[in-house]
Amino acid sequence: TLSTGRYEKTGKGKNQTTVFVETASFAVGDTVTIRATVLDETTGLPIPNATVSINITGPETVALATGPSDANGIAEATWQTQTPNKRGNGGTAPGSYAATTSDVSAAGYSWDGVETTMSFSLQ
Repeated sequence: TLSTGRYEKTGKGKNQTTVFVETASFAVGDTVTIRATVLDETTGLPIPNATVSINITGPETVALATGPSDANGIAEATWQTQTPNKRGNGGTAPGSYAATTSDVSAAGYSWDGVETTMSFSLQ
């Protein structure tokens, strides 16, 4: 499965924690975090140390690769979008985007080839 979101800090001082908040709407300039959950098709158990290739399509195209998945099978990739300069030039184009898996790699496993897609928007 795929999900998009951002990390947000809550609390203060020693009680401060960082939590992942799922969302499909981002402002230009935000860091978009894409989470892929990698599971064994037969057992449904998470697969650690898997990597996922993700293609982002929309007004712009970006190819990302996750780091290795954790013990829960969660692998993450981030896309740092850019705000336009003071004159309004450049920056990441706003609009609708889709993140799609293009490959999954894990020792002892072969990917079933099923693509998963998650839509999100930049405003």
